[in-house]
Amino acid sequence: MPDVLFRWLFYGLFLLINFCFYFTLSVYFIIIILVSFCCCCCFVFIFSVLILCAMSRGSANDDSKVFDLTFGFAAGGWFGMYHFGACQAIVDSGIIDRLTAEGKRVRFAGSSAGALVALCMVLKNYRFKEMRDFLMGCAEHYRYSWLNLFRIDRYLDDALDQFGGHLRELEMKQELFDTLNDGALEIFVTTLPKMKSKIFTEFHSHEDVVEAVKASCCAAPFVGVPFRLRGTGEWVCDGGLSIVTPHNGEPRTITVSPFYCSTATVHPTIFVPFWWGLRPPGKVALRNLFALGYNDMIEGLVVNGYITPEKGESLLRPEVQFLNGGGMFRRYGLYLLDFLAFIFVRPVIVLCIYVELAFMSFFYFLRGLFCLDNRPIRRMYDNLRNIVSIRTLGRLIFGENVPHNVERLEKSSRVYRVFNPILLGGKNTTERAVMSPTGVFSGVMPTLSSKTRKRATSAAQEKSEKIYRRL
Repeated sequence: MPDVLFRWLFYGLFLLINFCFYFTLSVYFIIIILVSFCCCCCFVFIFSVLILCAMSRGSANDDSKVFDLTFGFAAGGWFGMYHFGACQAIVDSGIIDRLTAEGKRVRFAGSSAGALVALCMVLKNYRFKEMRDFLMGCAEHYRYSWLNLFRIDRYLDDALDQFGGHLRELEMKQELFDTLNDGALEIFVTTLPKMKSKIFTEFHSHEDVVEAVKASCCAAPFVGVPFRLRGTGEWVCDGGLSIVTPHNGEPRTITVSPFYCSTATVHPTIFVPFWWGLRPPGKVALRNLFALGYNDMIEGLVVNGYITPEKGESLLRPEVQFLNGGGMFRRYGLYLLDFLAFIFVRPVIVLCIYVELAFMSFFYFLRGLFCLDNRPIRRMYDNLRNIVSIRTLGRLIFGENVPHNVERLEKSSRVYRVFNPILLGGKNTTERAVMSPTGVFSGVMPTLSSKTRKRATSAAQEKSEKIYRRL
């Protein structure tokens, strides 16, 4: 009997110790979760306040009202070919001449590679086809040897000499001088060591222009090294380190970015390998990159109401799809990589997308609460719809085979925009391709995509409704 009693006492004491241990452990984890949640809330609150303060400061100093239209060209390295095509489309559309004839002002801003095309547009140096051929020659020489990896600054010097030679003795050419100094050109650079953005808007000599462009394109160690400015003594480097896309998201602005995952007004409608910005592809792909930028800009102008769909469709050019090549071995290797990504990588990406949607929903809620604005609340609503929708999960797992509102998901998640064309089965066509992969013209002229037509129609309806309300 004492043995049985002792055994029961031992079991009871053991259970009590276990209960106290697990209860203490549970309380400990609950405290950690609550503290972490409070820290996250404080972080989001402080972050939101800082963003709102920055937005208020930016709006107070905003001079975009002086200009009726702004073109902002993003950084991109060898993706400058995409910018060349976009600029050629701007010229062919006649929008610059039309706005100038109406007495309206147009501004061009550029960062890194975008600074070159912004300078050409301000100077009305519309030799973009020649620039395309020049860049193709530089790319061929660059791919010839890996020793050319750190010699891109030589190509930049040659480009400035060949296409900017008329800027010499700038102070003696009054009309050209006035054009460069009326605020219509902005070149973005990054100052060191604080990594702050600096904008060049005044150019009093040929040396000032060259210095600003070289500073904006100084992607060390590939394109030169950081250097001191002659006038201020500041250390500067590539503008893309502080501002990738100038004036992105501002009113009356068309931004251009060569990256598929960008939120710019005009960006590639088909996935383009991002490593092409560091190592250019072959001639066929580069030539098609020019055509892709051209057609994407035409569709961007149509969507934003600057040209009619009929005129835009008449301006479109034939384009080809980018080639992967490599034969059967490469094709089956890609199938194997897709399978491994589906098993091991895609679940992590899906989890990151849902975490981003949840975090941004909370952020938009706070932003709408403090700004008393309904636009963040709409974005929060879109995020919540993406989270609770079963189709969203199906789209992320099984790709485009599951119907879903892709535009809403692209607008809500940056992670989705980055990984959709790489690992989530994103689209591989622009809906405009009319040539075979070998570049043989099929005899069919390209047309505007259905997405562009719908957006242009809805934009025209909104514009007519605003005019009707004013009347």
